[in-house]
Amino acid sequence: MNHFPTLPTLPMPAAGLLPHRPPMVFVDRLLEWEPDAGLVEAVVPAESLIAAPGGFLEPAALVEMVAQACAAIRGYSALRSGGAPARGALVGITGFEFLQRARAGELLRIAIRFTGGIGPFHAAEGEVRRGDAPLARGSLKLWVSE
Repeated sequence: MNHFPTLPTLPMPAAGLLPHRPPMVFVDRLLEWEPDAGLVEAVVPAESLIAAPGGFLEPAALVEMVAQACAAIRGYSALRSGGAPARGALVGITGFEFLQRARAGELLRIAIRFTGGIGPFHAAEGEVRRGDAPLARGSLKLWVSE
């Protein structure tokens, strides 16, 4: 008899890893996971709340996508240890650069690396890419309930 829980395999839908619920879910799948890093995929539909007139995504939406990618990675970590995804909040943004505009319908990849933390506070760096082209990058400060 197997006494170990079956771990979810990757890629995995992000919806089960996030405390967010539609229409506020802006990432689709966790593609890669390491304890302090990961890769998340997103395709934002044209009717999404974060799509501006003309089909472009609001720059702040890319920051939120990085935050949700962080939540997906931490949510997967929680599942691996037998827990559930925790609630959290974006509490700071540092040095974010917006290099190119993203459009609804484009396949975007969000790479995350956690850089430190104290208690419920975490720091992470993230980059949003379309293919090989970087669209936005910067650092976030997050609070995650314990």
